[in-house]
Amino acid sequence: MKRMWTVGLVALSVMVLPSCGGSKPAEPKPSVSPSGSASASPSAALNTTVPQGRYKVKLTLATARPSRQKTFKKSDRTEWKFKAATCDETVCTGEVRSKAGAEYAYSWDGTTLTLERPAAVQRVACIDRSAGEVLPGSGTMRVKYAYEVSSTFAEPPTATPQALNGTFTYRLTYRKHRGCRPTARDARVATYNFVATHR
Repeated sequence: MKRMWTVGLVALSVMVLPSCGGSKPAEPKPSVSPSGSASASPSAALNTTVPQGRYKVKLTLATARPSRQKTFKKSDRTEWKFKAATCDETVCTGEVRSKAGAEYAYSWDGTTLTLERPAAVQRVACIDRSAGEVLPGSGTMRVKYAYEVSSTFAEPPTATPQALNGTFTYRLTYRKHRGCRPTARDARVATYNFVATHR
């Protein structure tokens, strides 16, 4: 949804001075009188609505695939700290740090907040799914963690949002590494609903 800003019009009045004797008339000199104060620039207006400061965050598990797994918590709490944003006419961008130390890049267009974090790669031992035990003498598998966070407002806020509501999607993708043979059943995806309240 694009936003529109109205800029106050500026009226110009021109006054002509009478001639003196045979001299040439004086050049017209415009005098500027504003008909109203100009509105803030689009980037300044957008900057007044960007999330900033600290938010308490509560996450509640909404869906998980596969449904029977213990990888993800059913709920969690954290805190996000928004650093100062850089804005142009259409979007503000900046960084967010969670209480746990995770860092996200965020963008804000006046109605939608999006957080992105580079995928993290970790190695885990091969597990026998049937027994739930580490396979003896096995190597490790690479696990790729990806995070997607989004919050959208039905109507553009006029100031820093006091509450954010949205979804947080968490993805785990396994890759073969040193003898481990992952299958599609190894992948994990979970979506959390979150509520972030400004402190």
